[in-house]
Amino acid sequence: MWVKMSFTSKDSDNADGFWVVVNDGPQPYHQAQGHLAILYSDLTDVWAYQYTGMAGVRGVNSAFEGTQLDSWENVVQSSSDGAGKTTYSMSLDVSVLNNLNVPTDNGVTWEGVKFDEMIGTWLHTTQNTFAGCTGPYEVNGNLKCFSGSDWLGWDESMRTTTVVPLPAGLPLMLAGLGAFGLARRFKKA
Repeated sequence: MWVKMSFTSKDSDNADGFWVVVNDGPQPYHQAQGHLAILYSDLTDVWAYQYTGMAGVRGVNSAFEGTQLDSWENVVQSSSDGAGKTTYSMSLDVSVLNNLNVPTDNGVTWEGVKFDEMIGTWLHTTQNTFAGCTGPYEVNGNLKCFSGSDWLGWDESMRTTTVVPLPAGLPLMLAGLGAFGLARRFKKA
C-alpha cells in the first residue's frame, strides 16, 4: 500500500516538520487506540510510531506514543514556486507497517496506515519542531524528540477514495463520434 501526499505551505509559515495519521474512514483524532501508525517528518525523513490516540506531538511535553516501527530517509521532496510557497511531497510504501504484528489494546487489530473506499486523515505541519529537544535524533539517526507546535492542519473524515468509472457506453460512443468526424473529413476531401 502506498501513501502519496503533498501539501503547500507559505514560506513565511516557517513549517519545519509535519505528522500524519491515516484511518479507513473516521477522523483519527482519539480514534486510533493503538491500532494505527503515526508518521513524523522533519521535511526530509519520515519515522513511523504506534499511535495511541493521544495528541500527535512526540517529545518533551508529551509521552512517547509507542515504539518506533520503521523509518525512511530522504523521502520528502520539496519544490518552491519562487513566489513564497513551497510544496512538500511524499510517496511512501507503507506495506511494511501494515504487515507488522504490533500488540494493541482492547483486542483491536493492528492496521498501520489504512484506507480503502473511505479515508480519514489527521495531517498537521509544525513549527519549531525540535524546540526544547536536547537533540532531536538518536545516535543511530532515529527520531528522539518531536515537540513543535501545530501550525496548519487538514483533518478529514469519511471521505471517499473510490474512482468513479466512465459509464459503460461512453468510450464506445466517443469512439463512434471520432469515426464519424474522420468519415466527414474524408468526404470533404
